[in-house]
Amino acid sequence: MAVRTLADLVRREIAQRREEGCDVEGVERNLERLIEESHPDMDARLEAVWDEMDGLLPDRDFPYHEPSKLEEIREARPEGSRVIGCELSDEELYDRIHGAWLGRCAGCLLGKPVEGWPRERIESYLRLADAYPLDDYFPRVTPHPEGYRLHPSHWESMQGSIGYMPRDDDVDYTILGLHVLEGHGAGFTTGDVAAEWLTHPLHDGLHGGEGGLQEPSERAGAARDCHLQEPLQGVDRGPDQGGRLGLCGPGDAGACSGVCP
Repeated sequence: MAVRTLADLVRREIAQRREEGCDVEGVERNLERLIEESHPDMDARLEAVWDEMDGLLPDRDFPYHEPSKLEEIREARPEGSRVIGCELSDEELYDRIHGAWLGRCAGCLLGKPVEGWPRERIESYLRLADAYPLDDYFPRVTPHPEGYRLHPSHWESMQGSIGYMPRDDDVDYTILGLHVLEGHGAGFTTGDVAAEWLTHPLHDGLHGGEGGLQEPSERAGAARDCHLQEPLQGVDRGPDQGGRLGLCGPGDAGACSGVCP
């Protein structure tokens, strides 16, 4: 893996640990010093910085209790029913799940052209297009105004050019998750997920090409230490996992929570 990419992953993990209440000032100083000194064995040194974070614990005065192990999470939950119950016919259930999938695709498609834009820029663009408030997919403004750089997918995700749901990690993750469940069952492991990332055609597009697993020749131990390749997984991948598991176990939150590796 390129040193610059690995350094970026370490920075993201530092941000993650800070959010979890850990004191990361020392680790952060070590990282910046390594980057400034530019050692020839930088890759190994950066991984050592990463390993250093494995022993970090939240400060004692951290106001939140956020366990990571499944049993500890379950113990921290408030009392209550974990099964809502699903009294739908097969036809009704299919319709609900189909609707949820189409809703995910439609919502994802709607925002693709302006992914990463702040709300103010979105509103400004829509006013230029005489389309505010928005009641359809994003329209084009001709000629295209300066300062409004659209997402590369805009050619297939704006009014007049939509023929299908373009590739997107928010959709790919659900498909890949279903493939993992079909191949390994509810007892799948983190290693199973890593292997799928490396062998399934979807892996090239996961995480937008940023922070994803590399080819086996570049990262032979991916299935063993795949946590290194997916930083911030508790932050930006939670909705994807929850959506996938909810589709496979409607009404049974307890069972769904038990199949996250």
